[in-house]
Amino acid sequence: MKATLAILTIGVVPVSEVLPLLTEHISEQQIVHLSLLGKISREEVMEDYAIEPGEDALPTLLSDGEIAHVSRQKN
Repeated sequence: MKATLAILTIGVVPVSEVLPLLTEHISEQQIVHLSLLGKISREEVMEDYAIEPGEDALPTLLSDGEIAHVSRQKN
């Protein structure tokens, strides 16, 4: 069965907290979660997505459990 709903996030999201709401409408097998920065180390994230002067900050939760402010323009 193919996924009918994709959850796309910048960082780490506790999908287990959202899943019960979604599975009221579609089966869990039809849901896939994709995280842009969720499996990348903090060092790699900051190397590629650090805020430059004049850019907007986007707070995001990383895999180390801490919030990082990354560049909205680079995402």
